[in-house]
Amino acid sequence: MLIYRGGQKVKEGTYVGLASGEWLHIPKQGGILPGEGKKRYLSMPVAAVIAPVLGLAYLIFLPLVGFVLGGGLMIRKGWLAARGAARRTAEPTQGEPKQQL
Repeated sequence: MLIYRGGQKVKEGTYVGLASGEWLHIPKQGGILPGEGKKRYLSMPVAAVIAPVLGLAYLIFLPLVGFVLGGGLMIRKGWLAARGAARRTAEPTQGEPKQQL
């Protein structure tokens, strides 16, 4: 991360004002940071900007994935158990039939 001063020409990116905390996005063609030379800005790489969003997505969707996978596993196990029980019921009995008295 690099520190820039107000009025300085910069490349595309996101910059944070150190004193005010304001976030500025400079477009693709570049631009000049607002303010006088006393204002200082911190250049933020894209990863530092995207990291909180990815963390939030991880926090929200991880439990959801667990519930979906767990529910799918329970449904599959129940289906296999029901299918096995149906097959055992439909099988003919082996051996000779018992004689009734």
